[in-house]
Amino acid sequence: MTRGQLLIAAVVLVALVAGGALALNAPPRGPAFTNPVLRHDAPDPSVIEADDGFYYTYTTQSAWPTLENVPVLRSKDLVHWKHVGDALPELPRWVTTDVWAPHIIRIGDTYNLYISARQFGSAGFAIGVATSSSPTGPFEGRPKPILRGPRFTTIDPFVMSTRGDKIAEDVGEEALGLLEAQVGENKTIFVARLGARTEAAVGKRIEVAIDTRNLHFFDPETGQGIY
Repeated sequence: MTRGQLLIAAVVLVALVAGGALALNAPPRGPAFTNPVLRHDAPDPSVIEADDGFYYTYTTQSAWPTLENVPVLRSKDLVHWKHVGDALPELPRWVTTDVWAPHIIRIGDTYNLYISARQFGSAGFAIGVATSSSPTGPFEGRPKPILRGPRFTTIDPFVMSTRGDKIAEDVGEEALGLLEAQVGENKTIFVARLGARTEAAVGKRIEVAIDTRNLHFFDPETGQGIY
C-alpha cells in the first residue's frame, strides 16, 4: 500500500469513527406519531390485522355523521385511520339500542364480532356475536345473545383462546371469554366458557378474584374523575 493509499484509508477511518460518535451522541428520536391518532368520538376500540395488509378497528356506536352501530376504520400503520363504514348496519333481533365495546377475533376465514347491547324486554345489557367473511362486514348478528344480565352487569366482552393462538372450532373444544360486570359500586370481571365456534356460553360465569372498587378513572384533558 502506498503512502497516498494509507492517507485515504486514514481519512475514511476518521470519518467513520466521527460518524459513529455522532450517531451515539445524537439525541433519541421522538415518537413517530402524536396522540390522539384519531380526533373523533371512537370509544372502546378493538383492533385486528387482516390478510389484506390493513389493520381494522371497531368502536362503540358513534356518529359519522349519522349514528353507526359499530363504526369500522382502516389503517396501514396503526396511526393514520380512515373510516370505511358501519360493520353492523342491521342490528340483531335481540338488540334495541346502545351497542357498546365491540371485540373482534378471527376463526379460520370468519370474523367474529362480539358486542354488548341493550336487550329487548329488559332494561339490562347482554353480550352477543355477529359474523362476516370480510373485516369490513356487513356482520350478521346471531338471533339470540350469548349471555344476559340485569342492568349493566354483562358488558365489554373480550375473547381469548385457552389453546395458545388456536381458537377452537370443533364441538367439545373451548375458548375463554372475559367480560366486565358492574353491580352497583362494585366493578367485577367475570369469566365464561364458550362452546363450539365460540358462539354459545357453556356453564356458569365465574367471578375473577379482582376487586376494582378502588380504581378511579380520569379524563386526561380535564383531570376530573370519571368514575
